[in-house]
Amino acid sequence: MNYLNTDGPYRLFRNVVNSEISVDKSMLIREISKAIGKGSRYVCITCPRRFGKSLNAQMLGASYTKGVDCCSLFENLKITQVKDSQGHRNSYNVAFADMSRLPGVYNG
Repeated sequence: MNYLNTDGPYRLFRNVVNSEISVDKSMLIREISKAIGKGSRYVCITCPRRFGKSLNAQMLGASYTKGVDCCSLFENLKITQVKDSQGHRNSYNVAFADMSRLPGVYNG
């Protein structure tokens, strides 16, 4: 199974964006982009259960991956109103794996 530069995060995030009810969390991209190239190798995004960690990962993966051009997906979101918001868009190799969908996951 291929996990590098797939369209997985794009497809999953597109489903959310195109749903009737969705919350725009795209400004997180601005905050993460500030850390790129600044020596921060890891970013930890935490929030309580059922508050969108998977959604955030899908959004970030869709935004940064070289695998899919995501411009049309973000055109109606707040991040496009930020000056220089597209500086990192579709610029990186992104490895994306949804641990809840991997075979053999222990559900204890």
